[in-house]
Parts: sequence; C-alpha cells; structure tokens
Amino acid sequence: MTSNFLIGISIAAILAIPAWRFQALDATGAVGAILVGTIIFGLGGLAASVVLVTFFVSGSLLSALPKTRDVISESQDRGRNWKQVVANGLVPMISVIVATISRSHEALWMHVYCGSVAAACADSWATEAGTRFGRADLDILTGNPLPAGLSGGISLFGTLASLAGAGIIVIAAAIPLGGLRLPPTNRSLFAILIGGFSGSTFDSILGSSIQAKFRCSSCHQISETPEHCSKPATVIAGYKQIRNNTVNFAASAIGAVFTALLLDFS
Repeated sequence: MTSNFLIGISIAAILAIPAWRFQALDATGAVGAILVGTIIFGLGGLAASVVLVTFFVSGSLLSALPKTRDVISESQDRGRNWKQVVANGLVPMISVIVATISRSHEALWMHVYCGSVAAACADSWATEAGTRFGRADLDILTGNPLPAGLSGGISLFGTLASLAGAGIIVIAAAIPLGGLRLPPTNRSLFAILIGGFSGSTFDSILGSSIQAKFRCSSCHQISETPEHCSKPATVIAGYKQIRNNTVNFAASAIGAVFTALLLDFS
C-alpha cells in the first residue's frame, strides 16, 4: 500500500507541477491536485489513474488552445485554484475510497468513479471547445442568446464536445477496468457515457437556473464573480451563494448517480 501511494504522489506531482508552471493551476490548485491525485492514484491503481490522467491532460490541452472570441469565465488568469480542483475531484476521490473499503462492491464504485470523472470531462470539453469553436450560445432553458462562456449556455459544437468528452473517459476506462472482479460490459460502459453526458447537461441547467450571475457597476458587463473592475457587482440572476464550483461539484455527483442508476451487476 505504501508503494502505491509513493507511485501515486509521483504521478500527481508530475502532472500538477508542469500545470502550475504553465498556469493551468495556481499554487493552491497544484497542491490540491497533488493531494487528490495521490489518494486516487494510490488507492485506485491503474484503473483510476488512466481515467483521471485522461481527464486532466485532455482538459489542459483544450484550455491551452487560443480563444477566438471574448469569453465570460470565472476561471482565474493564473489557473484553477484548489476550490476548483476539489469541486471536480471530491466525488471521484470519495468513490475510490469507498471502492477500496467495500471490496465486495468494488466494481460498482469504480464504475461510479468513472461516471463522475466523465461528467467533469464532458463539462470541461463542452466549455473549452464550445467557447472556442461554437458559433452561437443559447440558454439551455429559455433559448435566448448568451455571451460565450456564460454558465447555462450551450451550442451545437459544445454539446457534441460534451458527448466526446464523456466518450474519451469510456475509452480510457475500458481496458484498466477489465482487471476488476466484474469487468465492464457494453451496458456498464454505456452507463458511464450517459452518466457523464447527463452530468454535463445538468451543469448547464443549474448554471441557467440557480447559479449566481452579476452585473458590473462600472462597465455593466455580466460576470460570474461578485467583483468586477475592482468593485462589488450586483446580483442579477440566481443565488449569490451558488457559484461555478458548487455547480461543478453537483454535475460530478449527478454523473456518479446516473451511472449507478444505469448499472446492472445482477
């Protein structure tokens, strides 16, 4: 077990430190990624590692692509912080811990783990690819046009990217999960795909309905942060306490729940 954690912290550091250097993560985000990654890699082994690395690397590569239009985002210029790391990583980490404790249900919880990561990956791909290559963002609930990157908005390209993001996790999961006592079937891999896509879709629904949106008192731009132009902004929609991190956590949890509901290990 000790050797697994040594390998885990090594893999996590190899991923997090370059991400910090290239400003995909800030310092707190790098520390958070190492802690979460060490637990997941150390307890989950190959099955968990391949899935998480696929999510992290693919999302980082997409975020490094040049933006072709102005995008509204809560992300910081210096990279994702520890809160954003935890929002995406807490449900997967808990799933791996439970899989380790409950060996009789290991296969179930490892598939749930994959579903939660698939939701995070689907949302990341939808955001990063959709804001760069999508042509028109529409509110998922009202159909009204929205600025690029504003939570609750979807586009055709972003929706396809979301499905592809969940799909790449299915591919990443298929081989290492084969080493479990109950290897994946077409049905269980489909559950991961639908769970991931559903989590991303619910992210947009929550972003449209309850996530806070603000208007800057100086430039009047819509924002997802309570401060803009170094001044407090005014809430114009949603609930002030519900921000992007909360919605991301909920999307990951929904991906896990939908995957569990669709699984059949009878």
